Amino acid sequence: HRADSFSDQVADRVIDHRARDSRVHAKAVGEIRRDVELAAADMDVAMGGLAERDDAGIKAVDERGELLIDPFNGGAILDLDEIKTRLAQIYGQPVELQPAMLKAVGARDILTRILRNLKNIYASASDWPRALGVLDRLLMLDPRAVEEMLERGALYERLECFGPALEDFRSFLTQAPSHPGVEVAREAIVRLTRQVSRMN
Repeated sequence: HRADSFSDQVADRVIDHRARDSRVHAKAVGEIRRDVELAAADMDVAMGGLAERDDAGIKAVDERGELLIDPFNGGAILDLDEIKTRLAQIYGQPVELQPAMLKAVGARDILTRILRNLKNIYASASDWPRALGVLDRLLMLDPRAVEEMLERGALYERLECFGPALEDFRSFLTQAPSHPGVEVAREAIVRLTRQVSRMN
C-alpha cells in the first residue's frame, strides 16, 4: 500500500537511528505512522482538500532543470505562474513568491507541518485530547519547540492536568526566558503551584 510505504519512510527517517532496535523506537514509529495516515485523511475531510498544501510539492531535476511536482494532483508539474495562482486562491490575495518558499525540506520538516495542520484541525473541533496527543508528538520530534511547549501547558491546564501543565510552563520559562509569552507562563506557574499544593 502506497500510503503505508510513505508513512513508514517518514517515521523511520525522523526517529534517532540509535534507538532503532528498542521498544521506544517501535512505539514511536507506530504512533508517527498512524499520525501521518490520520493527518492525510483528517485534513482532506476538514479542509476540503486544501489543508495548507500551499507550497507543498516534490522537487525533481531533469534535462528541463528543476521541477516542482504536485503529489496531490496526479503528479502535475507546476510552473511559477501556477504556484502564484494557487497561493492567491488560498490566501485571497496576491502573494509574492519568495525563493525560501520553494526550498526543499526534509522528512522531519514535512512531518512537523503535517502534525501542526492536524493539531489545528483538532483544536478547531475542540477535540482537546487528540490535540494534546499531536502536541506530544511534536515535542517528541523537537523537545526544544517552545511554542508547542507553551501550548501544551495551556492545554494540560484546560484538561485539569495541573501537574503536567506546571511542568511544561516551568520548562518553557527555563528554555525561553526572553520569549513574549514569559508573563503568561509566570502567571500560570503561580496559579498552578497553588492548585497543585491544594491537591496534595
